[in-house]
Amino acid sequence: MNIESKCIAGFWRRMGAFFIDFIFILIIGMVLGYVFENEFVKIGNLGKLFGIAVITIYFGLLNSKVFGGQTIGKKILNIRVVDSLNNMLSLPRSLIRYAIFFVPLFLSGVQLPESVSGKLFYNLAIMITSGVHLSIAYLYIFNWRTRQSLHDIAVGSYVVNVLNNDNKFAGIQKTHKMHYAVAIVVFFIAAALSIYIENLFKDVNFVQLNYIGDILSKEESVLDVNVSSTEFYVNKNSENKQKYIIIIAYIRSNNVGDVEFAKKLANEALKIYTDAKEIDGIQVNLVYGFDIGIASKWWYHRHIFTQEELGKAKNP
Repeated sequence: MNIESKCIAGFWRRMGAFFIDFIFILIIGMVLGYVFENEFVKIGNLGKLFGIAVITIYFGLLNSKVFGGQTIGKKILNIRVVDSLNNMLSLPRSLIRYAIFFVPLFLSGVQLPESVSGKLFYNLAIMITSGVHLSIAYLYIFNWRTRQSLHDIAVGSYVVNVLNNDNKFAGIQKTHKMHYAVAIVVFFIAAALSIYIENLFKDVNFVQLNYIGDILSKEESVLDVNVSSTEFYVNKNSENKQKYIIIIAYIRSNNVGDVEFAKKLANEALKIYTDAKEIDGIQVNLVYGFDIGIASKWWYHRHIFTQEELGKAKNP
């Protein structure tokens, strides 16, 4: 058996340790969600930034030399994070390692305020998160020699079986250069595909629907609004399509069953939508809750209104 196979922690052992830590993190998230529910609801999608902080501190702190390079899961499965000389990582180095791993994961789907989320920034964020995700996955699966993924390579760390001061570890081989090349190619392919798919499924009326969302978001009891449109056949044998506007409104209080408020939002959207006469109705989904990445809690109610229920379209 070579040095690498003795020293380097295997894929399944690392996954097992991560699973144990994940359960522990979920428990922390549930407690925080119970205590700070109202605060998390108020900050909306930005709550994931809080989750990033908690999970990065947990993994970054415990995997540093401060706590012996082991999280709870790693301690149970007898593995540790070290550098190429078998020394444990400093706290800053460990925090950087986990920021590289978790920040792109948690930022997926986070909607930043308009002032900081221009089109260029938005596209760059999608490209980076998608590229990093796939690169990490590739290295985890195929980098058999050192089992280093992107965050390990970035700070020069390894996840190893706990040995009794085995000095042979200092002679361990580095990640094969081929993996660097493939990871770079995978990164750019994932980045390009993410933008292509995003634009492919983007509604042709995206600008107008986004404008409707901005207007509805100004309602005092609304935190955020997403607006889209969809077309569907009434039944399998029908040749006629129905077109609906879909409004997802995240509200400040748990009144998801408020029909009158849902109808008010639908009527406001109908007033603004230039092709109002071409739609058959509006679906308003009232949503209350939070998602901080490590815990979430949602209440949801769907309200569907036809043109007749909302009154005649006011746009010619």
